[in-house]
Amino acid sequence: MKYRVLHCRHNEPEESPPYVANYLIRICSSYFMKKEIQNMSRKEFVQRWIKNLVETMDVYLDEDTKVAIMESCGRACARERAIHAAQECNGNLDKFLATIKKWIGRNNVSKDGNVIQLVYNKCFCPLVSEGYLRLPDTYCYCSRGWLQEMFEEVVGSPVDVTLTESIKRGSQKCRFTILLALEQGETT
Repeated sequence: MKYRVLHCRHNEPEESPPYVANYLIRICSSYFMKKEIQNMSRKEFVQRWIKNLVETMDVYLDEDTKVAIMESCGRACARERAIHAAQECNGNLDKFLATIKKWIGRNNVSKDGNVIQLVYNKCFCPLVSEGYLRLPDTYCYCSRGWLQEMFEEVVGSPVDVTLTESIKRGSQKCRFTILLALEQGETT
């Protein structure tokens, strides 16, 4: 099996993903060896561990690698928690958009040609909405991956998701632009 080379921002040589993953886990785990950790609830422990992991990624990994990791996490979350809603639409984008309107509000979804705009009035991630810790901004790339997985399941082709605003990054709302691939012969 061949691994894509990750480009770390520290002075160590480039290594494969298993090395980087083990390195990140070692750094994060050392934080939790402290005595104060032993008195935490499981939920608090998990939230702190995730916060520490993302902070460690911010220090040691380049932007492209951080984005790839968080988008992968978002895709996995979609597959575990919500993909059935996309599958039930059987390739019908309008039906899927109607489902999303039920989740985030009908005025928060718009479509113009192959461009879809979504607006969240709150963060829907339970780690953010139910958590007391402020996760690093890098965490928002998880939502991009979640939307990519859901929309790609419906339309059957790659989509491009751009996060234009984020509550975690200081905005009042989260805004996403989803660019669908054009069918052959279509123009915008």
